[in-house]
Formats: sequence, C-alpha cells, structure tokens
Amino acid sequence: MPRFFPIVVPLVFLVLAALACGGDGGGGSPSAGETATPTSDTTPEPATSPTPADHKTPSAEGTPITAGDRIPSDEVEYEKVACSFDEDSGELDCGEHGRYLPDPTPPEGSDCGVLLAEGVPVFVNCTATLTAIYYEIPS
Repeated sequence: MPRFFPIVVPLVFLVLAALACGGDGGGGSPSAGETATPTSDTTPEPATSPTPADHKTPSAEGTPITAGDRIPSDEVEYEKVACSFDEDSGELDCGEHGRYLPDPTPPEGSDCGVLLAEGVPVFVNCTATLTAIYYEIPS
C-alpha cells in the first residue's frame, strides 16, 4: 500500500488543478470573467476621422480638441495668435490656423489663442480669472 500513495496523490492533485483551471485546454467558449479574442488573417482598416488627415488644415466643422494633462514645454518658443469663441456654436475660430471645437467649453469671458511652434498649431490656450486650460491639438 505505501507504493500506491506516491503515484495516486500526485495524480489526484493534477486532476484537481486541471479542474480548478477550467480543464478545457483553452478550447471552447470563454467562461465568466474571460473574454474571447477574435483571430483574423486580415488587418483591420483604420477608423476614419471626421477631421482632415493632417489635423492641421481647418475642417468645415472644426477639429475636436480636448483638455489634456500636457502643457507647453518651457524649452520651446510659442507664438500665441488670438482666437474668437462663438458660444452659440461652441467653436473657436483661429483664422488661418484652424477652427476648433473645445471639450470642455472654455469658461465664460475666456481669452483664447492658438499656440504655434515654428508656425505649426500645437495647443489652444484659454485663460479666465484663476483658470487656464490647454487643449492639445492632435498631430
């Protein structure tokens, strides 16, 4: 009987471990908490953007921009060009440097301008009393 235990006990642990892990060897449908990952031989098409491909040419609707955590670098010189904000449409018109749809909307009475680095729009900056918001322009 002592020879029986060294063989059976490890087998019992292996069976229990397989059952605890699902035991299906990776095949079949996923169980609760698992997600199926589709496999495909084709490369997915990139999503189309409602803005121009280069993100620097103003679009008819305005380029959507969101407030971010990034702020302009102190190591780069920026030129600030004034923009006008239309509260009815929620659009910032920065003339030849683009039209933008900021999210969130700048506070009432904000002074907004586009920051250019070597002539290229990089950020939109809106300031109001005790508030400064930087919107990063997608590149």
